[in-house]
Amino acid sequence: MNIDPTTHSTVYNPLSSQGQWAQHRFGKRDYPELNLDLETVLHSLDSISEGFFVFDEPIYLKSTYGDAGLWKDATRISKLVGGMLTISTYGMIPSKTVQTLKQHQAMIHVFCDGFEQECGKIFLGQTWESVANVLSLANSNAMVEFFVYEHNKHQIPFITTFCAQRSVKIKFTPGIKNDNVGSVVIDQEGNWLYDVVPVDLETEMLDDDHDHVQLREIKDKFANLKPVPLQRHLANYNSLRTFVAEREGRGLLDSPMVSHLIKHQQLQKFDNPNKEDIHITPSGHVAENGEEFYMFVNMLSPDWKMTNKTVSKIGITDEYALKTLYYAQKFDQEFLEKRKVQSYFS
Repeated sequence: MNIDPTTHSTVYNPLSSQGQWAQHRFGKRDYPELNLDLETVLHSLDSISEGFFVFDEPIYLKSTYGDAGLWKDATRISKLVGGMLTISTYGMIPSKTVQTLKQHQAMIHVFCDGFEQECGKIFLGQTWESVANVLSLANSNAMVEFFVYEHNKHQIPFITTFCAQRSVKIKFTPGIKNDNVGSVVIDQEGNWLYDVVPVDLETEMLDDDHDHVQLREIKDKFANLKPVPLQRHLANYNSLRTFVAEREGRGLLDSPMVSHLIKHQQLQKFDNPNKEDIHITPSGHVAENGEEFYMFVNMLSPDWKMTNKTVSKIGITDEYALKTLYYAQKFDQEFLEKRKVQSYFS
C-alpha cells in the first residue's frame, strides 16, 4: 500500500508536481495544505492487515507535494508497522524522528540532488548538513536515491564513499528531462534559475557489502571529473516564452466545471482497470492504481481547466490532454464519495 500523508514540505522541487503539471510551469502550484489524520491511515492499514496490524506486504509513505518524513504521525505508524515501512523524504527531518524510525526498524529513503555544495540545486531548500545527519544517524536503515545530472556527476565517487562508510545503501537514477535541453529549474516565485541536464546512470539499490565491485566500477568511471557549470539554454527559452498557463481554475475538491463536449464513452480507451496498487491520497481518497493516483493528486491544485473552451482546443492526437479529460470526468462527486477511505473499506 502506498500512502501520501501530507502536502507539507520545507523543500521545493520544481521538477515535481510541486512546480509543474499539464497547464502550469512557473513557480509553486497552489495546492491545498492537507494532512491525513491518523484514524484514516489506521483504517486503511487495517483493511490489508493479516491480523492485528500484521502485514505481509510493504507499506510506503511517500508524498507527491510534501515530505512524508515531516508528517506528524510518521513515528506512530512506524511503531505499528515496523520493518515493513519505508518513508521517502528530502532528508530535512529532525534527529529525534530519525532515531525513532530507526528504533522501529523502518527504512528511510532519502532523495538527494547533490553532495555537499551541490546539494539543494534542484531540491530547493535541501541542505547537505541535514541530509548527512539523517544518513549518519540511520545508517543501515537509510538508503539514498541520487539523481544524476551533468553538474553533479563528478560527485558520484564522494557520495558513494560517504554512504559505504555509514552502511547506507545507494541507488543512482537518471535526472529528469522535462524540456528541450534537460529540465529548467524555476524557483517558487517563477524565476528561471538555470537548466539541469540528466546523465544516463541507473542502478538498483546497492549495498557496499554485497555490491562492492559494481560500486567500485561506478566510482572509477566518474573519478577525476571537473565540475560542469550550470547555465540556461536558448532552446529552453524559446519553449518557455510560448507557454500559456490556464487561469482561474478550480481544484478537484472544489467542484470544478468539467466539459462533456467529448463524451466519456469516447474516452474509454484511457480506462485503466488494473488494481495493482492501492494508493491513499492526502485528501483521504483511494486510488486503485498509480495512474489514477497521479491524475487525482495533480488535480487537487486549482491551476487547470477542462471547460468547453479548453476542450475544444484539444487535438485528436493530444493523448495526454484527452487522458486528463477522461480522469477529470471520472472524478465526479459520486466518485469522491465512494472513494473516501471510510466508504471504500467499509
